Amino acid sequence: MTTQEQIQYLEACFEAEQGLYTSTKMISFLGEKILEIEKKYLSGTIPNISDPPKKEEMLGEARTSYENIINNRKKRLTDAYLKLNFKEIKTLKAELQYYEELIVEEISGKSARDAENEARKIRNEKAYAEWATRNAEFKLHFSSMVDAALDSLESEKQKFTSQETTFNNALETLYGRNILHHDFQHAEAVFQLKKYLEMGIAKNLTGERGACRFYMEELRANRITGSIEKLRLSVEKGFSQVLENQKGLYNELVSVNNNFTKLQNDLNSSFSSMVNKINTIGENVTKGIEQGNIYHAAVKDEIYTLSKVIQKSAYNQYLIDRTNYVENYLGFILQNPIL
Repeated sequence: MTTQEQIQYLEACFEAEQGLYTSTKMISFLGEKILEIEKKYLSGTIPNISDPPKKEEMLGEARTSYENIINNRKKRLTDAYLKLNFKEIKTLKAELQYYEELIVEEISGKSARDAENEARKIRNEKAYAEWATRNAEFKLHFSSMVDAALDSLESEKQKFTSQETTFNNALETLYGRNILHHDFQHAEAVFQLKKYLEMGIAKNLTGERGACRFYMEELRANRITGSIEKLRLSVEKGFSQVLENQKGLYNELVSVNNNFTKLQNDLNSSFSSMVNKINTIGENVTKGIEQGNIYHAAVKDEIYTLSKVIQKSAYNQYLIDRTNYVENYLGFILQNPIL
C-alpha cells in the first residue's frame, strides 16, 4: 500500500471508530430516557384524574323508641281491667293512645329517613360512576401518550443501534485485513498513526521507521496518551505538550461532545415539554372527550417534535456523514482487493 492508501485506510478506521463512539453514546442516552419514563409511569403509578368524590353521609336511626313504653302500658291496662280500676283504665288508655301516635310519627320519620338515605346512596353511586368514567378516560389517554413516547424514543434508539452495528461490522472488516496490529486497533492510535503519515514523519505503518514504532516511542515518553480518558485528564492538568501532539484528536473529541451536549439540551427541553403535556392531560380530559382528543393530538405533536430534534441534530448528521464515508470506502476496497 502507498502512503496515501494507508492514510485513506486509517481515515476510514477513525471515521468508523468515531461513528461507533457516537452511536453508542446516543443509545445510552435514549436508553436512560426510556427507563426514566418506564420507571415513572409503567410501575402501576399512573395517577387518578383527581380524588374520588366524597360520599354524602347516611342519616342515623332515631335515638328514641316508644315500643317498651307501649308494652308496659298494655300490661298495666290488662291488670286494671282485671281489677276493674276504671280510673286507671282511663288514664292508661289516654297514655297508650298518646305513645301509639308518637310511634306512628317515629315510623313515618324512619320511612322518610330511609328514603333520604336511599336517595343519597343513589347520588353517591352516580357521582362515583361519573368520576370512574372520567378517570378511565384519563388513564386511557395517559397510557396512550406514554406508549407513544416510548415507541418514539425506542424507534430513534433502534436507528442508532442499527448505525452502531454498521460501524462495528465496518471495523471488523477494516481491522480484519490485518493491516494494523491488534494493539493499534483503537481510535487514539489510528488518529496518531494517520497524523504521522500525513506529516511525513513516517511513510509506512510498519518497519524500523514506521508510524507504529514512532507511536510506541511517543507513548513510552508520555508525549501522547493511549486513551481518550487519559487525553482528557492530560488537558485538564494542563499538559501542553500532550495537548499539542494530540490537538487534532482532542478537537475532534470536543466537536463530538459539543454536538452531543447541544442535542442533549434540545432533547431534554423537548422531553420535558412532552412530559409536562402528559402530566397535565387530566385537566383537559375533565372538560370532555372532545377536548381530551384535541389534547391527545397536541401531545403527539410534542412526540413528533422530539423525534425531529434527533433527526435534525448536528449529532445525527455527524453519524450520517461517518456512515457514508465508511460505506463508500468499504465499497472502494471491495472493488480494489489489492488494497
